Amino acid sequence: MFEGDGPRGLDALSRVGGGGDRWRPETVYLGGDDLRTKALVSVIRRLASPAADQIAFLDRLDVGVEELALQFTDLTTSMPHGLSETCRGDLRRLDQLLAEISEPDRSALLVFDALESAPEWARVRTLAHTFLADLAAPPGTGRW
Repeated sequence: MFEGDGPRGLDALSRVGGGGDRWRPETVYLGGDDLRTKALVSVIRRLASPAADQIAFLDRLDVGVEELALQFTDLTTSMPHGLSETCRGDLRRLDQLLAEISEPDRSALLVFDALESAPEWARVRTLAHTFLADLAAPPGTGRW
């Protein structure tokens, strides 16, 4: 799903759902003014959130579970600039897992109950937490 590292523009940002100030990416992202990267961090924070928070978010937007994967895909069609290779690897693994969850024969994973009980969604949360930790790790700690 990654098609190079060029800028994609703000069209993807317009599709990112609200969430109030709970999803402020600037509380995690340490690297400057790249709006697309900040929006991506916001979406990944949502993926890292407990199932109850994800369900409340989706319910507010009146959309299905697939919206979580769609928002991620919208912002990772081209890889954001300035990410370490470790973070890029995290995004690739997360992208692969979300693609597997979204396959037509896995529709049982795209319901609210699955967010709470399916091991695949628990794995998404773990990978999302890993990305956030790798992004926030200071240089020289082995995570960059």
